[in-house]
Amino acid sequence: MAAAGRVSIWVGDISDEEEALDYIESAHGLGAQFGCVLRHSREIMVSDEPKRLRQLLEGFSSWRDFIDEAVAFGSEELVAQCAVVAYACDYSKLQFTPRAGRMRFLGVANFGHDETRG
Repeated sequence: MAAAGRVSIWVGDISDEEEALDYIESAHGLGAQFGCVLRHSREIMVSDEPKRLRQLLEGFSSWRDFIDEAVAFGSEELVAQCAVVAYACDYSKLQFTPRAGRMRFLGVANFGHDETRG
């Protein structure tokens, strides 16, 4: 799953930061749903109110690098209460069939300086 210059993005409707952390770090939460847990090289944003995806992602490290690509995955209209980004991670390489659960995988975007992008 490691991939330099890539960021994997998930969103969901968990409004409590402790609950969100428990979910993404648990084999019974994200592990059961997506076949992985996120304990390192990740950031999380939780909001009391649902926010549009662009607003939810603003402020993450390197967010300007990947926000347009992320919004294209989810649409300008997508609203959620939490977002999780895993840096230097390409979740699609895991080739796991996700199960229904509390989070939604949006996709894998580019971040940081990438010589192939100019």
